[in-house]
Amino acid sequence: SSDLQLQHFVPQLQLVPRPGLPDLIIFVQGSFVAPTGAPHDQTAAGWGIYITDGDYSFCDMVTTDRAQPLWVGATHLSNNTGNLTAMIFALMWVHYNVSNHNVCIAHNSTYAAQCTQGYWAPTDNNSLVATAQHWFRLCQQTVHVSFRQTWANQQNSDWWLQHTAKAAELAKQGANGTHNTAPWMQQGAAHPPATTPLPTIP
Repeated sequence: SSDLQLQHFVPQLQLVPRPGLPDLIIFVQGSFVAPTGAPHDQTAAGWGIYITDGDYSFCDMVTTDRAQPLWVGATHLSNNTGNLTAMIFALMWVHYNVSNHNVCIAHNSTYAAQCTQGYWAPTDNNSLVATAQHWFRLCQQTVHVSFRQTWANQQNSDWWLQHTAKAAELAKQGANGTHNTAPWMQQGAAHPPATTPLPTIP
């Protein structure tokens, strides 16, 4: 992960769903636990993913230890690093399991979604964002990925809110030490596949 570079995306990357392809929706959430007055070593961040098709769920703690098999670039614990880590493992799941679909990433983090797509340049979390961008580009080679914000104050149906809450609960469980992971996560974290270079903007 640490060798990946931040990218600035170009309009050729298709974010609009393609008619006729099956749809897949993935809910992602981050969580940060910091008891009032607690020292830094007593804080924790987690991530959660819920995939409606197949009823898949994953969660774990965010790790900042490069020696850990699921380290994907986080250097500190926060809600942002939780959301970015959830985004990375969701895109990783898509890369290893899906092709020829419209994939919607349902999130409540403008920061994670905009940084992943390259619309926002991060002031920190550069390694984590570079990893998210890398997996996003990998996915766009075989599926059409779009993003939808699912905050409770938006006009979302009960279905969207229920599944957003499910992902949020998974993220909290991850922050509290629940490990619900899969072997492909270690493979992707340690050896992310290469992507084709993006064209440069004149």
